[in-house]
Amino acid sequence: MKRLLLCLLLVLAVLVGAMLILPGLVPSSVYRERIETMASSALDREVTLSGEVALSVFPTLSARVEGIRVANPEGFSHPNMIEAGALRARIRLLPLLFRTVEIGEISLLSPTIRLEKRADGQANWMLGSAGPEADEAEDEAVSPSGGGSGEARLDRARLVDANVFYTDHTEGRTIALTGFSAEARMRSLRAPLTSRGRGEINEEGFSYDIRLGSVDDLIAGRTTPLSLEVDTDHAALSYDGTLINGQIPGLRGAFRIEARNGQDLLPPDHPLVGPLQLIGQLDLSGEIDGALIAPVFRELRLRQSSDWLTTRYDGGISLAYDRPLQGTLSLSGPDLRGLLGQLDVDLPEGERLGAFELTGTLGGTLSRPRLNQTRLALDALRGSGLLGADLDGPRPKLVATLDFPTLDLTPFFGAEAAASEAPPSLDKDWSDDPLALDGLKLVDADLDLTADRVILDEIHLEQARVQVGLDRGRLTIRFRPDDTLPGFRAFEGAWSGDIDLDASRTVPHLQLRAEASGIAARQLLRDLTGFGGVSGLGDVSLDLRARGNSLKALVSALDGTVNTRLDDGLFGGVDMTQMVRAAGTLQADIRNGTFGMSSFGSAFGRGAETDFTQLVGKLSLTQGVAEIDELSFHNATLSVSGTGQIDLGRRRLDIQLTPRVTIDQAGTTATLGVGQLEVPLRIQGPWTAPGFAPDARVVENALRSRLQDRLTNELTRRLAPNLSPTPEADTPSEESEDTARPSLEQQIIGRALRDLGRRGD
Repeated sequence: MKRLLLCLLLVLAVLVGAMLILPGLVPSSVYRERIETMASSALDREVTLSGEVALSVFPTLSARVEGIRVANPEGFSHPNMIEAGALRARIRLLPLLFRTVEIGEISLLSPTIRLEKRADGQANWMLGSAGPEADEAEDEAVSPSGGGSGEARLDRARLVDANVFYTDHTEGRTIALTGFSAEARMRSLRAPLTSRGRGEINEEGFSYDIRLGSVDDLIAGRTTPLSLEVDTDHAALSYDGTLINGQIPGLRGAFRIEARNGQDLLPPDHPLVGPLQLIGQLDLSGEIDGALIAPVFRELRLRQSSDWLTTRYDGGISLAYDRPLQGTLSLSGPDLRGLLGQLDVDLPEGERLGAFELTGTLGGTLSRPRLNQTRLALDALRGSGLLGADLDGPRPKLVATLDFPTLDLTPFFGAEAAASEAPPSLDKDWSDDPLALDGLKLVDADLDLTADRVILDEIHLEQARVQVGLDRGRLTIRFRPDDTLPGFRAFEGAWSGDIDLDASRTVPHLQLRAEASGIAARQLLRDLTGFGGVSGLGDVSLDLRARGNSLKALVSALDGTVNTRLDDGLFGGVDMTQMVRAAGTLQADIRNGTFGMSSFGSAFGRGAETDFTQLVGKLSLTQGVAEIDELSFHNATLSVSGTGQIDLGRRRLDIQLTPRVTIDQAGTTATLGVGQLEVPLRIQGPWTAPGFAPDARVVENALRSRLQDRLTNELTRRLAPNLSPTPEADTPSEESEDTARPSLEQQIIGRALRDLGRRGD
């Protein structure tokens, strides 16, 4: 027996000696070639080892491989995908006998890894060509329910001074992880896994420290403790709680996020740097519970501060679809115009849109958030009510019920810059720029707005209530809250009506219906057009339709009707009673060949005016041209009727007014004219500067008609002397034959006779 034991000890000594001596007797080139062959076959890439290869067996199984190179496929920018200084590993032998893997150390030193995605989408990290059998074998190896039940221990795994470069040519993006060193430890699969490391991402330093309760729980899909701390040059993140590794991973615990300067989180040329400037400093903490795709946040405390925006929020927010929201929100800033500029929102020039504040109580759900008890302030504007949104439909829908003591909309129309200029003018042509209506298709809206006073530059609306709807690009504005109340008061009158703008069509359609009673005409015309020549109180109704892609196209396509009636007013710039009384002067001027405004003396110009008891006007519009169906105004001694056109597209008018004056108590009337011939007053030209003059066409046409009669009589008298010509009635009396200057009638007759003579030749 003793001899047997000695023999066994001798054999064991020989084996141990062989384990110690034989690895040193085998040339390193044998290991190198074998490793290169096996690695190249497994990765389907050329693998080369340019450095030393060392192997030892006792007391631990250890290996060191230096100068590792893994080649890139052809077509990539660098010949190698991986370059590493050395790979070192140590595994204890005796625990293997008990089916326990104890890794003393595994280290990868100074690796450089280049991950690249070409413009055609091919990536260099797609290694090998594993088929279904390989996939099944891999699944079997990692399955927690497999036949093996061994233990594992990792004393130390290190990555030392690693550099990883990621380049995506499809998006033009590059990420560089440099100087990265990390280590991990795990005493067993049931023991905690700890890891920590530090490095730089795109030259921004970071560090992390993580502790996972149990890898065994993680593999088995059980809840396990998790703590995490990540710190960068500009931000920090911490979490302490549990990791729920079910079918959908989740978290339950406390977290905190801090950002020291939001804009520094991204490269300077990143498109989101501008919006991140609004964040500035951020401190967000609270509790998170639930799946990562829809967590519930409780006890939230948000504090954000930058030069543009300050935010405070306390409460809870749920990203789950049907969970209620609850909390208090406050937003404020010194310069709303500057804030919107950071978001690339174009606004008209102006000095307003400065300090702002929004507060309220958050309610509703994630799909239908509501800000109740809302209070908002912007410059001098103050409002309160409800703000919300509905996110269930194909487009977000804005919902609001707001009340304003004073609602100044002037800044939104850029009217501040023109406040010091002259009153508005209509000299310029209508804009032919395409209407910017695409934004109406992006959201829907249901707004109910009330205001004691609305300011639109020089226009002031009182007691306004407007209901605005927007549905798939179709805008409706109702300033008719019910059948008894007007939509607003303006120009001393009450207004109600509807505006419909359908921007969902290729060519937008506009329809406008409005009624006003008791309006002050002078104030209305002066504020809207700069013309204040008509005064009076009265009613207006209009029903207009148009279609077009620009303001000019819409005006030139207007169809519909406009009716107005004014009481007890003035028509400035002309005294029509004096005009009629100057008819005798007009008749003398016609005889003398002077036919113009000088015939009426002071009937025109500054200080001249015509008062009226009532003015009635009815217009029919077709393709932007308004035909005057009825135009009349009168006072105790004067009545005026009119006809003509107003061309809205060309901004011109051509109106004829026929005045008639009662000259005695018997009711005898006189009119502007020559004898029984009525001569209208013609108002013609651009509507900002029309010309006033007697209508010479009427006189000339009448004289030409009489000329034809006289020519007929003259020819009859000469060809048939015995026939007496028919005396002319109502013909202006002729001057004596020795009159030095021919009258206008004689000039017309002379021209006609000369033309007749030339045609006879």
